[in-house]
Amino acid sequence: MPKNKGQVMLLTVMLLSGAILASTSLAGLLIIYQLRQATDVKGSMQAVFAADSGIEWAFYNETRPGAEQQLYPKIITLTNGLPGSPVKVTITKIPGDPLPLKAIGQSGRSARAFQANLPSYNLSPPNLPPSSFSCGDSVTFTYKGSSVTYGTVLNATTGKCWMDRNLGASQVATSSTDSAAYGDLFQWGRLDDSHQTRTSATTSNLSSSNNPGHSNFILAPNSPYNGRSPQNDNLWQGVTGTNNPCPSGWRIPTDT
Repeated sequence: MPKNKGQVMLLTVMLLSGAILASTSLAGLLIIYQLRQATDVKGSMQAVFAADSGIEWAFYNETRPGAEQQLYPKIITLTNGLPGSPVKVTITKIPGDPLPLKAIGQSGRSARAFQANLPSYNLSPPNLPPSSFSCGDSVTFTYKGSSVTYGTVLNATTGKCWMDRNLGASQVATSSTDSAAYGDLFQWGRLDDSHQTRTSATTSNLSSSNNPGHSNFILAPNSPYNGRSPQNDNLWQGVTGTNNPCPSGWRIPTDT
C-alpha cells in the first residue's frame, strides 16, 4: 500500500456532519483539535478529543518504554451520528517511528490544538459506509411517533444545510404569517416527548431531571422560565447532545 505525505486535519461542521474515510497509509503531520477536556488521564495515557455535530473522535496515545520499537495499534473511535452504530478505526504505528505529542496552542475558549508527528501509519476504517446525503435531498425520520419527511436547503452564505421547516410544521412557509409553518414550541433542553405540541396539557411542577417523563408543558413561575430545577445549561449541545430532538446527524442551531 503506497505511502502518502501531507497534512491531515480533523474538522467538524455545525449543523450536519458526515465523514468519508478510505483505507490508506499516511505519513505526515496530524493536527487534532481538542474541543473537550479529557478527564482522568493519568500516567502514560494522553487523550485528544475532537467533537462536534455528530462526529466524535477519541485518539488514545499510550507511551511506554519500547513502544517505538514495536507494532503498536492506536485506536480511534468514531460515532457518526447514528445511534448505536460506533465505527472503530485502527491506526497501526510502524516500528521505529517516533510518536511525539505536544500542545501547540489554544483555539477559542476550549479548543486546544495538539500536534502529533506520525511519520508512517496505516489508517484502516472497517465497514464505514460512505455518506450519500447531499443538501437538497429529503430527510425522513420519526417525530412524535410518526414518520415525517422534510426537505433541506443550503445557505449559500454560510454553507450550512438547514431543514426547510421548523420541527412540527406541516408545510414550508408560504408567508411570514403562515401558521401551518410555525411548528412546535419546545421547552429548553427537552426531548421530543410531545410536550412541544401547541395543544399539550400543562403542569406547574418543575422537573428535577433532564427527562420529566411526561408530555406536559411545564409552566415555570420565574425567569428564565426553565422547566427544570436546578437549571441545566448543558442540554441540546450538538448532534450528540442530551435530548437533541433533531433527526440523526442534525442539531439545533446555535444562531439563526
